[in-house]
Amino acid sequence: FFVSLTSGVTNLTMITAAEVSGTIFFTCMLLQTKVGWNLLGRALKREKNKDLNVDRLAILECLECMLCFEQWANQPSFWPYEERKKHMQIAQQSIQRMLQMIKDTFPRRT
Repeated sequence: FFVSLTSGVTNLTMITAAEVSGTIFFTCMLLQTKVGWNLLGRALKREKNKDLNVDRLAILECLECMLCFEQWANQPSFWPYEERKKHMQIAQQSIQRMLQMIKDTFPRRT
C-alpha cells in the first residue's frame, strides 16, 4: 500500500494524475531520509529473491527524472519557433533516454 495525500491509504488505483505526481514527490522526499532509504532497501532485498536487480539510487534518480519531465511538459512554451527543429530533436532524444531509464529501473515481470 502507498499513501495518497488526498485519500489516505491506497493501492494507487483510481487516483488522478496530480495524485500520482504527489505520490512520486512524497516518495522522493521519503527516500531523502534515513528511515525511507532503509525501508526501500529492505523491500528490495525481499524482491531480489524474485530475480529483480534494482538499486535504491537508480530508483530515486528515475523518480526525480519523471518529476522533472512532468514540470517541463507542463510549461507554457518550450523554445523559440525558429529553433523548433533543433530543440525537438534534443527533446525526443531526452525522452527516449528517460523512457529507457524507466524500463531499466522498473522492469516488468511477464
